[in-house]
Amino acid sequence: MTKLKWMWLVWIPLAIGACTAQYALLDEPTPWEDACADVAERFEVETCDYEIPDIVRNSLLVMELTGAFGVSVYDEWRLYLAPVWYIVQGGYTEEQVEYHELIHLILHKDNPVDRCESEAIAREMTDARYGSDSLNTGWEIVYQCVAPSQLL
Repeated sequence: MTKLKWMWLVWIPLAIGACTAQYALLDEPTPWEDACADVAERFEVETCDYEIPDIVRNSLLVMELTGAFGVSVYDEWRLYLAPVWYIVQGGYTEEQVEYHELIHLILHKDNPVDRCESEAIAREMTDARYGSDSLNTGWEIVYQCVAPSQLL
C-alpha cells in the first residue's frame, strides 16, 4: 500500500507537468499579442502596457450601418466585429479583421497618426501577417483619402 501512495506522488506531478508543457507548446499568440508585437517592432517602441480592449463580436450594427467588417471606437476602447459569415463573404477571417482593428487601436494609443495613414498601416501589417491583399483594393476612395482622379 505504501508503494502505491509513492507512485501517486510521482505520477500526478508528472502528469500535470506533461499537460502544462503540451498546453504551452500548442498555445498560439492571440491577435492582440501579435498586433502589439508587430506595432512595437515596426515603430521601435514599447507598446500595449494597458488593458486589452473590449471586443464585441457578431455586431449586426457594424454590418448594417457601416457595411464594414470591423470598427474601432477609441473613446470606448472597444472594437466591434461583424458576424463571421459576413466577414468570410468578404474573403477574410474574423482573426484578420480583429488584428486589423487592434492595429488601429494600438496606433491611436502609442503612435497617433491620421485616419488615412492608420488605415494604410493597418492594411499593410494585416497583409504582411496573413498574406492578404487588402492594401490594393481601392480603399483610399472609400475612406476619402484620395480623389478617384488621383488614382489614374
